Amino acid sequence: MFKKVILAGRDDKPEAIKLADAVRRKLLELGLEVDLEDRVACKLGFDGKPVEELEGDLAVVIGGDGTILRVVHSLRENVPIFPVRLGRVGFLAEAEGWEAVESLSRIVSGDFIVEECFTLGNDKGLPEALNEVMVGAEIPLKTVEVEVYVDDWCIARDRVDAILVSTTTGATGYSLSAGGCLIDSRVEAILIVPVCPLSTNFKPYIVPSDSQVRVRALSGDMVVVLVDGQFVKRFKPPLEVVVKKGRRVVRFIRFGMNFYERVKRRLFQSSI
Repeated sequence: MFKKVILAGRDDKPEAIKLADAVRRKLLELGLEVDLEDRVACKLGFDGKPVEELEGDLAVVIGGDGTILRVVHSLRENVPIFPVRLGRVGFLAEAEGWEAVESLSRIVSGDFIVEECFTLGNDKGLPEALNEVMVGAEIPLKTVEVEVYVDDWCIARDRVDAILVSTTTGATGYSLSAGGCLIDSRVEAILIVPVCPLSTNFKPYIVPSDSQVRVRALSGDMVVVLVDGQFVKRFKPPLEVVVKKGRRVVRFIRFGMNFYERVKRRLFQSSI
């Protein structure tokens, strides 16, 4: 089923490099070709390439959610991703580090399912978001006056720190911390979550995934548009940002629909 594997992940912890080497050896043992990300390869004494230059039909990513998001945005091809948790936050991960090597045999034998996650596009030239698009004040302790529209309906006008427009995948991240709710990943919807609204009447919304969300920054200092905490552009109000369902679908290798197990891990994670 798979022939060539992209292996990427953290390079700042000895245990991550040790696990990457064990995964590499197991993949070779299973008869697969392995291409290494340069930052991992150099620690193992091999040649590698940046993720965006690698090709394969499966990607194994070792790290926390930040690492997984980095690789998702760097991959040139839309290959399925098997995420292995080796970090503090690991909602996106499927396997813990200690079970990763044995899990590879299940993948090669076809004992898995593919979870497809939609993304959110924007009209500001930033990458499509797997988690969320944030529109908010650049300077901490400052607010921005916004209007929020769903299609042609104005649902709120308020002063906020920021507005989050989130996928269901991102519902367990920044959105949850800002007061959003958990949504089963089988539900395709968009969340609109205000961060510290001045009015107590502005509550989070859950809207259909085919909705167009418009966030208008009417006044304030510099406003940032931030995608998945990694890509940012700065603007001077007034500004309108249009967010809607993107064209890309991110695919994760799963061993079952274990959304609630992953939520439990997210909410009761241990410090590492």
